[in-house]
Amino acid sequence: PTAPASPSPAPSPGPRYFLIVDLRRVDEVAVTNRVKEREVRAVAQSVRETMAGVYGAGFVYPDQWQGGRFPSLFQYFVGQARPQARRDLQDLSLGRAANRLEAVRPERARVNVRVMVGPTGHPLAAVAGMEFRATGLGADGLELPIRHLGRYVLRRVGGGWRIVAYDVRGRLGSRR
Repeated sequence: PTAPASPSPAPSPGPRYFLIVDLRRVDEVAVTNRVKEREVRAVAQSVRETMAGVYGAGFVYPDQWQGGRFPSLFQYFVGQARPQARRDLQDLSLGRAANRLEAVRPERARVNVRVMVGPTGHPLAAVAGMEFRATGLGADGLELPIRHLGRYVLRRVGGGWRIVAYDVRGRLGSRR
């Protein structure tokens, strides 16, 4: 009698990397009254967390890629920016390149935040300038350079800061 066949081993998942977004410059633009520095810093930290979520979902965490659909990415966008983000998915994420990659190794993730303070002395909006560099890693030894720059306008929505407008420029595969 022949021995039962052993099950084929499951493919091992690719390496797992974590994204840490470095909050670089924080400043404030006030119409009349300035706010306390700790309030501006709290807004900047919340914006940093939002940007970490955006770039984690769109680039770094393979379990959120969902075959190139990136559904968790859209929770960070509100208003007209959400349907626009669905149309701009290729520019806001790995897009179709996700199907060729197993992991993304972050190399640089930096955000500068400018907090806009209204006439009542409360933060109304924030502008985040994000720089992201990484290397996409494929099973076949592929190394794909990833460069992404974005400028995002955020507003406080439901206790967090969400994107209401953006302008992004990305490059996959070019070392320049």
